[in-house]
Amino acid sequence: SERMIARARTLPGGDQPAITWIVSSVETAPVTGPYGLITAGTCLHWFDLNVVMPFFARLLSPAGYLALADRIWMTAIDDGPIIGEYSTTRTM
Repeated sequence: SERMIARARTLPGGDQPAITWIVSSVETAPVTGPYGLITAGTCLHWFDLNVVMPFFARLLSPAGYLALADRIWMTAIDDGPIIGEYSTTRTM
């Protein structure tokens, strides 16, 4: 969102000329490759996979990687207290 990008620009390094900020859905993002790495964290379920996966395949260099990350909310082990203290999600 425009608000998220405005905030990101104020953070350390957010004004670097090598960063291109884009407000777009991933399915219509105006980007071209090749990229050596594409990442997606806990957001893949929002994408139209029939559009996004071929798009990622076209954007990746021949030796490129697609890194997908997910998280499991842990409440009974070590980082449970950290999540409880710092997460903005209060419905766990």
